[in-house]
Amino acid sequence: FQALCPGLTITEFHDKLDGFNRSRVPSFMWMSAVEVVRQSLDALDGGAVIFVPGAVNRAIAAITRTPIFTPFVWLGSSIVRR
Repeated sequence: FQALCPGLTITEFHDKLDGFNRSRVPSFMWMSAVEVVRQSLDALDGGAVIFVPGAVNRAIAAITRTPIFTPFVWLGSSIVRR
């Protein structure tokens, strides 16, 4: 089994979102579904249980895991201590 976190993938999913304009997102952030699947299957063969395809997606995932981007930092440490 594998948990795939695909990021922005070119599919009809985003076409169905009301008010979403794909052109507002830089093209380098999008991956084709074929490439997402290829990378996912390669990672699965390598034993990856949780997988984020694409260098951009992995960078975003790493950045958002840093403490400065967590809600606790945004809300302030006094709230966390209560």
